[in-house]
Parts: sequence; structure tokens; C-alpha cells
Amino acid sequence: MLSRRSLIATLVLTAAARGAVAALPPDIVARVENYLNGIRTLRADFTQIAPDGETSTGKVYIKRPGRLRFEYDPPEKLLMVARDWRLVVHDGRADQTSTVPVDKTPLGLLLSEEIRLGGPVTIRSLAEISGELHLSVFQSAEPGRGELTLIFGLEPLELRRWEVLDAQGKRTRVLLENVETNVALENRLFSTAGLG
Repeated sequence: MLSRRSLIATLVLTAAARGAVAALPPDIVARVENYLNGIRTLRADFTQIAPDGETSTGKVYIKRPGRLRFEYDPPEKLLMVARDWRLVVHDGRADQTSTVPVDKTPLGLLLSEEIRLGGPVTIRSLAEISGELHLSVFQSAEPGRGELTLIFGLEPLELRRWEVLDAQGKRTRVLLENVETNVALENRLFSTAGLG
């Protein structure tokens, strides 16, 4: 089994062979883990770019462990709420609600009690591109379920956006603005009452 230092060296060498990236410090995975684990709550404005190029905006709230809310701005009638380790998606246009376990979604990583970039999560790639850190991961047990790429600013280390590649190969991008971390978030934000 590769040590964390060996893994980083392998990833950096692989990426460098492709000519795409700058060298990364050997402790970068530990720094990312520490940064993500330091975020107990997050509130931000988001812009989502769907695979077909359609753009929507709204607010995202995260409260670890296990809670998430994507509140879309009109004219969208979409609300996604995670609580009790299930993600409830309510489409107001179609008046339909669906539920999936949080750990079956790529974003489940961000909601864990302890975020670990190893074991149940496998790092597919790690690279510095144009001054940003791109970290792509997938669930080790189910690699075909999808992939999550987290994109960070480096100085200081901060989450700027993420991309989700689903099992069908479709990519959705979420850009974050006005990010606030470790702020008080009311539990009512994560209520699934009336959503199914």
C-alpha cells in the first residue's frame, strides 16, 4: 500500500508527465483534509451550470455531519435537502419528490462527520492548474457511481467550486460566491417536512 507521501509523489509525477501542472507540496492532502474538517457549516451563493449549459443560481447551506440545502432562485422550482443521511429532491414544476441515501451521491463526502481522502474515498487526480488545486475523488467501493472534483484557491486554501461527474458521464459545475464558514445555521433550513 502506498503511503500518503508516495501517493502524492505518484500523482504529481503522473500529472507532470502530462505537462499540465506545477509541483505540489507533499502535505497537500493533509492540508485539504484539515481545511475541510475545519468547516462545520458553510453558507454561500452558487451558480450551477448543468451538463446542457443551462445556468441556475441560489443558495447552498451545509451543516456537518449530514445536512445540506440547495435552494434555487426563481424561476427554478427545485429544492434539495439532506438530513438524517438522506437527500430529498423536490421538483416543484413536475410536483415530484425523490429520495436517495446521501452516501450514494458524490457530495456525500462533504457531509461526513470526518472527511478522509483515503479508505472509502479514492483520489483519482490531484493537480495544480492555473493557480488552483483540482482534487478529483470517487467512492472506492462504487467507482462507477460518479466523481467529485473539488477546486480550491491555494493562497489561502479555500473551496471555490466543485464539479460532479455522474454515472452517465454528465458534468455539473457549481461555482461558489460570498462563502461564509462556521456561521450559525438554523435547523429549520434542513427540514424535510412536506417534501416527501
